Amino acid sequence: MSWLITLSLFFLISCASQQKVERAPASIAPVKALEIDYRKSLAQIFPGDAGATVAAYLYVQLRDVEGNYVDADPEGFRIQGKKGENISFGLERMLTGRYYLLIDKTEGIKSSEIDLYLDERPLKQQVKLHLARPYRSTSGLKVMENANNRLTLRLELRDEKGRPVELPEAPEILHDDVTQLESIEHLGEGVWKVVMLYPQDNCILYFSVRAMGTVLPNLLRHQHIEN
Repeated sequence: MSWLITLSLFFLISCASQQKVERAPASIAPVKALEIDYRKSLAQIFPGDAGATVAAYLYVQLRDVEGNYVDADPEGFRIQGKKGENISFGLERMLTGRYYLLIDKTEGIKSSEIDLYLDERPLKQQVKLHLARPYRSTSGLKVMENANNRLTLRLELRDEKGRPVELPEAPEILHDDVTQLESIEHLGEGVWKVVMLYPQDNCILYFSVRAMGTVLPNLLRHQHIEN
């Protein structure tokens, strides 16, 4: 993994170091476990870098029967070691239905020796040795809607073989000073919705993306002509 990912993980761990298990913000309303489809939900396990303070982190995606992301009560998560012991962890909610669970190296556990439970039901796990990097030739950024000086864009990030690239955090949109990022939303595996604001003046806008320590330059050029 790149130093950028390690730095991000270090930041999350430092925030969680005062208390191993953190509650999600109070604004998140817990949902009933029956609303979660355990067949569609998934926990991806990534081992930490050799020099990092993180032994492993889990990227959890919770979905309902229709495939939509749904939240859960953070108190329902439990990580168990191979001997049946409970493992302490830090928890961070990224987006609706998407969480990071981080295990400190002081726990002395390996990523291959853990099981994740939600409300005492096992979550399907997938061990990942590394995160793929997006390639400019296979990724894309296109305009979905343009109205009221607001551009709605669809960003698709793919690796060199055209496979979707999941990110541990939202990608960074690189843009001109005249534009402003209003929002960015994860829509699905490797797909993001980006909303940009731009001025009323005639202008040519260029958008690049930084993700996984890689810059994808000039993914989109958009010309605005004021009527």
